[in-house]
Amino acid sequence: MKQGQSLHLNKEKIFKELSFDSENIWRIFSHMNDGLVITDYKQRIIMVNPAYEKMTGYTYEEVYGKNPKFISSGKTSREAIVDMWDHLNTKGTWTGELFNKRKDEEEFCSFMTVTYVKKEPESDSFFIGIMRDITERKKAEEEASYLAHHDSLTGLPNRMAFEQMVEEAIGDRQGKGTKLGILFLDLDRFKRVNDSFGHQRGDVLLQEVSRRLYAAVKDHGKISRFGGDEFTILVEDTEEKEETAVLLSKIFDSLRAPVRLEGQNVYLTTSIGVSFYPDHGESVEELLKNADFAMYQTKDEGRNNFSYYHEAMKDHSMEQFKLSNQLQEALEAEQLEVYYQLQMDVLSGEPHGVEALIRWNHPEKGTLSPALFLPLAEENGYLHEFDEWVLRKACIQVKNWQMEGFSDLSVSVNVSPPFFESDHFETIVSSALRESGLSPECLCIEITENNAIANLKESIRRIRRLKHKGVKVSLDDFGKGYSSLTQLKQFPVDIVKIDQSFVSQSNGHDENAAIVKMVIEIAKMMKLRVTCEGIETLEHYDLVKKQGCDFAQGYYFNRPVNSKECRELLAYMNNTKQF
Repeated sequence: MKQGQSLHLNKEKIFKELSFDSENIWRIFSHMNDGLVITDYKQRIIMVNPAYEKMTGYTYEEVYGKNPKFISSGKTSREAIVDMWDHLNTKGTWTGELFNKRKDEEEFCSFMTVTYVKKEPESDSFFIGIMRDITERKKAEEEASYLAHHDSLTGLPNRMAFEQMVEEAIGDRQGKGTKLGILFLDLDRFKRVNDSFGHQRGDVLLQEVSRRLYAAVKDHGKISRFGGDEFTILVEDTEEKEETAVLLSKIFDSLRAPVRLEGQNVYLTTSIGVSFYPDHGESVEELLKNADFAMYQTKDEGRNNFSYYHEAMKDHSMEQFKLSNQLQEALEAEQLEVYYQLQMDVLSGEPHGVEALIRWNHPEKGTLSPALFLPLAEENGYLHEFDEWVLRKACIQVKNWQMEGFSDLSVSVNVSPPFFESDHFETIVSSALRESGLSPECLCIEITENNAIANLKESIRRIRRLKHKGVKVSLDDFGKGYSSLTQLKQFPVDIVKIDQSFVSQSNGHDENAAIVKMVIEIAKMMKLRVTCEGIETLEHYDLVKKQGCDFAQGYYFNRPVNSKECRELLAYMNNTKQF
């Protein structure tokens, strides 16, 4: 071979140097699955086997005399190349990975073992390389690594990846005085979406939320899906709370628009807790835990907001944990009690009905407001039981009052989304009426505006079935949610209950007063009756009376009281006709 004669070594000489039988060893090399390449001391290729030709796409004639690096893709790190030559020069062998390119330009990764056979004179030295194509294995490893560190639903980094990011960020900042911010987000009442539309649609919503959050966060921090409907965000090099507040504003703005599911608008909000390194912890675990504390503080305070962590939250969180554990005991030990607030007939000035409100007579803490324990009951799955308990107790109590002479008295009972949407809701309502003997016309079921919108079609069907039984239905907190006045016509309710903020925050001549007037006028046009909450003063009472409101409720008449006090109040008003 003329071309071979221009190089110092040929394969027969190499085999002789290695004490190999040239014919037998070449037969072995020819049948190897691994690629073999041999160069002379100047790294010029003098021999390759068929596996090398197949792996690279080049024939022996095409590679002969070339440096093996001619197939390099250029993606092998400089550090790896330096390490290879350092090992070859000092130890005579090196094993590692090289990124190469085939003749057709396809990139592949090879696992290489290179041995330097050093001879005297140097010109008799040569290199032997054994090459294995590990491209598919690398792809599988990369895919496995990606799946291990990313959420399969949203594609965002997962909890493990986020904790690693925070760990690395903390390490980079130790002793430098710079801060990190950790944001812990939880979607408010996301379970209602799954319950109403199913988990598949819930996943679609999570994907949309993740896209919006990523768009809001990408230039300001690193986001992950921590699990379920929880997301976490790492904000690096933040010095002031004000800087984090800018990002928080972007997050809330990103979720403001509704998401369309099955032709319906679904509105979501989020509760966020914020902790800072090193102020609120120096470890990943501590920072996440404290951001979580702050997030739950936000939920306790009404949701759709954010809170910065402070030390008192630990004590509050422990108190919440204790109360959560005592919820079942509250039911079993009869620590719950129904309180009642009067609903006045504005025209006659007499009690029209009462609203049933739950209280917890805690053995250590005294009487607890529902704002303190109903969110915990919802979180722990007790809300359905609490609602049913109130419904049954209130029906029995009002029937007893009717038998005592308050024959026209009705009762309004708030029902939560889990109870209203349960398969047994209508059966339970019928059972409560039958067992108490209360006429269906004397029971008013109060549902929130947002609850009705969450699953509009089924809510409408359920309301109609209740009305068919004779039960009244009231749309509670109207105006507080997201629906417009034009949507009111979709709900076949009997009563519209205007949110108390419009009356309690009105001076009688402002925008709130105008809204009250407008809602009452529209309700009248639709032949609906109106209840105004938040009547705290005579001025408030005069306002709603002037606008033609049907029923009024608030502290001006009475605060919620137990059944004994309410009975006394009913008797007093019946005798005095005070209002």
